[in-house]
Amino acid sequence: MSSAGSVNSDFAAREFSPRVRLSIVMTHPIQYYAPWFHFITQQCRDIDLIVHYCVTPTPEQQGVGFDEAFKWDSSLLEGYDYEILRAPSSAMTIHSSSFFGVTVPEITTAIRRAKPDVAMVPGWYSVSLVMAAISARAAGIPVLYRGDSQLMTASGFPARARRVRTTALLKLFTGFLSVGKRNHSYLRSYGVPEKRISFSPPCVDNSFFSNAADSVDRTAERAALGISEQEFVVLFAGKLEPKKRPWEVIEAAGLMDSHPTVVIAGSGEMDHTCRRIAASTNAVTHFVGFMNQTEIARLYAVADCLVLPSDYGETWGMVVNEALAAGIPCVVSDRVGCSPDLIDDGQTGYVVPFADTAALAEALQKIRDALCRGHVFKAACRARAELYSLAAATRSLRSAIHTALGPAWSKDPI
Repeated sequence: MSSAGSVNSDFAAREFSPRVRLSIVMTHPIQYYAPWFHFITQQCRDIDLIVHYCVTPTPEQQGVGFDEAFKWDSSLLEGYDYEILRAPSSAMTIHSSSFFGVTVPEITTAIRRAKPDVAMVPGWYSVSLVMAAISARAAGIPVLYRGDSQLMTASGFPARARRVRTTALLKLFTGFLSVGKRNHSYLRSYGVPEKRISFSPPCVDNSFFSNAADSVDRTAERAALGISEQEFVVLFAGKLEPKKRPWEVIEAAGLMDSHPTVVIAGSGEMDHTCRRIAASTNAVTHFVGFMNQTEIARLYAVADCLVLPSDYGETWGMVVNEALAAGIPCVVSDRVGCSPDLIDDGQTGYVVPFADTAALAEALQKIRDALCRGHVFKAACRARAELYSLAAATRSLRSAIHTALGPAWSKDPI
C-alpha cells in the first residue's frame, strides 16, 4: 500500500511501460470506484493505470451523513496502482459540497511526475480536481471528464453566474464521459459537441451483488429479522438524510390496504423522523441501522423491492444498480438521476412523481400484485444492470482514450 506522499513500487517502475499511461485523480477512495479501477487493471493490458488520491478519510469523515464513524469492510486500495498525497486529517472536509474541503496543491506535482498520456478527472467539485485538470492541460495532456452533474441539481450560484463558471470549467476538458441521459443533456446544453461525448455508465461490481443475493438463505435471513417468507418486504438503503426522503417509504406502506413490511437500512439525521412516522402507522418497520458493503449485499435477498424517493440531489443513485444486480425491482422518484436510464415501468420497477406517497404506494402494490401472480423480475433487472457494468464503463473509457490519442483527435478546447 502506498503511504502519504509516496508511491508504491509498481508505480515507480511505470517510466518504462509502453502502454497508454492513464492518471485518474480522486479526492479520496470511494467504494463505487475501487472495483472499476481493479477491473481496468486486470482486464486492460493496454492501459497503465495510476490513481492519485489527495487524501484518505478518517472513520469520522467517512461516516458523515451516517452520523457514525466507520470503515468499509472491503479494501478500496487493492488490485490497482495508486498514490496517496496526504495522510488522513480531521481538518479536511471530504464531502463534495465543500469546494475547498480537500485542498492539496501537491496534486499538480503528482501529475507532472506521472507524465500520463491521458488524465481523467471526475468533475470540479473540489479545488484539487480543478488544479489537477489545469496542471494536465498546461502540460499538453488530454483531460477526460467523468461526472454526474445535471441541469436540475440545485446550486448556490445565480443562473447567469453558474453558466459562466461552468462554461469556463468545461474548457479544461478535451473529452467527456457521460454517466447517463441527464448528464448527457447537461453537457450538450453547455455546447459540448456530441462527438466528444462517450457514454460511460455508473457501475458496481454486478457479480458481487448477484452472487451474494443468490448465496443467501432467504428464509433464514428473514427469520433472523423476524420476517416471514409470506411478507412483502420493501427496502430503503442509504443515509437517512433529507434529500433521500426515507420517511416516504414508511408513509407509503401505511397507505396500502395490506401493509408491507419495511426495512430501513441506514442511519443519519432523519432517523428520529422515520421512527416517529413508523410509530404512527400500522406498517411494520424494521430499523437495522447502517450496514456495510457485504451486509447490504445479503440484505437485498431479503427484500422484494427497493425504494429510493430522493430529490434532485440524488444525481444518480448507485443503490439502484446494486439492487438490480441482486435481481430485485426498484421504485424511484422522477428526480432520481438514474430513473430514465435504469427503470422501465413494469420491467425493472416504477418511476413515480416526486413527493407523491400515494403514487409510491400504488407502485408498490403493482409490484406485490405481480409477484403474487408469479411474475419474476430477476432476469429483467439483471439484464438492465449488465448494461451498466464494469465492462461497459471500461469499453467507453478505452474508446475515449484512443480517440484522445488518435490522429483525428483535436486538442482545441470547446
